[in-house]
Amino acid sequence: MTSDPLDPGLREELVTTALQARLEAIDAKRVERRALDVAESRAFVIRQAEALVAEWLRTTSDPNPATLTNQLATNLGTELLARYELLTPVELLTGTLPLSDGLTVPVLPDRPQVPLTANGAITECCGRR
Repeated sequence: MTSDPLDPGLREELVTTALQARLEAIDAKRVERRALDVAESRAFVIRQAEALVAEWLRTTSDPNPATLTNQLATNLGTELLARYELLTPVELLTGTLPLSDGLTVPVLPDRPQVPLTANGAITECCGRR
């Protein structure tokens, strides 16, 4: 049994230079490719950019999220920096009180103890384990 540089099967990924190098080790008759349609290109490029940024953030030695986000936004343009620049030290907005009607004291609802996106919360609410 030989080892393939890629697992055989259906794929949908943009061909990078790193992927091209791995594809060159496979018989060209076994590789299927097609041109990327303009209508679908944005979704693929967004997915590629998300993967790139996620890997950059995971592997960088700078733990400050403001420095990392601001550095990326600066490189992408002043308009993006104006919308996404983080303040330092970094803070998380956790709520805004409604306007007072003059009769009651505005309060925020109780915050869930477990984020609703956590796997446990989803399975517990639905009765599945």
